[in-house]
Amino acid sequence: MPVYDMQEFKNNREKLDSIVNEATEMIRILAFQEAEEKLQEINELYEHLEKLANPKSNVHQTVLENRASRILSLDNQIQAGLARREAGKREDGNLAFKCNWNDAGYKGICSNEVYNINRRTPRSQCSRSNCREYVGKSPPVNDCCYECEALRIFSFGAGWDHDDSGKPIRPRHIWDARKGKVALLTTIPHFGTERLVVGAFLIGEVKDDPHRETYIYGDRDTALDDILNFSIPFWKFHKNPWKPESQAWGQGLFRYVSDTSVLGILEAYWQGKIDSKGDISKVDRLIQVLKSG
Repeated sequence: MPVYDMQEFKNNREKLDSIVNEATEMIRILAFQEAEEKLQEINELYEHLEKLANPKSNVHQTVLENRASRILSLDNQIQAGLARREAGKREDGNLAFKCNWNDAGYKGICSNEVYNINRRTPRSQCSRSNCREYVGKSPPVNDCCYECEALRIFSFGAGWDHDDSGKPIRPRHIWDARKGKVALLTTIPHFGTERLVVGAFLIGEVKDDPHRETYIYGDRDTALDDILNFSIPFWKFHKNPWKPESQAWGQGLFRYVSDTSVLGILEAYWQGKIDSKGDISKVDRLIQVLKSG
């Protein structure tokens, strides 16, 4: 006849409740990715609790029913949160930009080697740029590519439509970007195959002059220019809502990204800074602004 240890059952129930509470708090702060990762541990603890429960004890069976109900509710909240995250809602007002590789840290003109590779890409702003005149120098603002100043003056443009010859004919506009939200810069480095986050900044100004593409300008005091050091994959936190399995960017230089996707990226960066004993004051401010908005 099996012997049921009441104290062991109690200890495991308390441990399960503690982890469930942690996941609940993660949902409250929109950290759905982290909450989902907790679910496996929660399910394993629940299965162990089932084995410890006395099937003839009404108290034990009530405990199991209550925990099962709470875990199911938790799972539903996480999946709903992840679905909202993947949608990349326009109304949230955050942006992600697609950048060519720049081996000057997005603060200057890239090397001749990278220039020659980039100019062969479909979006070849390089072939229309006079940037080679400024190698080793700071080019005038908005006179060369977006990448050479992205993390120097913290800005990026929406781009242009081109005719068949590659001539720009029509500026593109970003209608739903919002001041006080976050712009992300992403790239696929020449030495890799995965799209990584390069930098981030709080949107300080959305400038949409007539006859010109929309420009986004960032707040220098909260700009993060070393995210590439932590190899944070963009597609881990944001997916195409129509093709979740796809990791292809498609057309255009920008796309809208939901608050929860941006928070996941910022929190991954925050953890990287903590682990490397770096300064987290800027990312803390970005996270707080995003959560309060």
